[in-house]
Amino acid sequence: ITLLIDESGSMHGSKANCARNAAIGLPETFSTLNVPTCVIGFTTANSGVAHYHYLHWKNTATERLKLLNISGRACNFDGYSIRYASKLTEKRPEEHKLMIVISDGLPSFCRGKSDAVADAAQAIREVGKKMESIGVAVGNTDTEKLYALWKNNFLHISNTKQLYDQLGKKIKEKIKRW
Repeated sequence: ITLLIDESGSMHGSKANCARNAAIGLPETFSTLNVPTCVIGFTTANSGVAHYHYLHWKNTATERLKLLNISGRACNFDGYSIRYASKLTEKRPEEHKLMIVISDGLPSFCRGKSDAVADAAQAIREVGKKMESIGVAVGNTDTEKLYALWKNNFLHISNTKQLYDQLGKKIKEKIKRW
């Protein structure tokens, strides 16, 4: 399982708390099930896209301490980051793979990417050919446009309890087909 977390500047307050709680709680659960888990935060930096590798498949208690550093930073370039995380996940030997993307809004890119939404939609379609994926929106956001990106692989939640309840059901739906 790859968990990709939006660390754009708008990810603050309750949205950041919900994403951080998911990034802490989900790997904790997956560790008890011996499921390899990767957690990557994504944002932008002066040189372009920045990725923060919090968990890199071993999902140890020491690694999970790094998850406390998840925070809002700059902008977000979802399409690029989804492709990046997909390439890392594809290299794994497991037969079944799942990517969960947690964000608080529509894709954007501060450095002039003209149509970040179309780029993210294309990245989501590309990933869908290789593995299962789920998009999770936290907080107040344009759910119609996000649903258009993710289709039936989309959840909108406003608090951590909803996240675990709804995401648990969605993951269960996905793994039933495995």
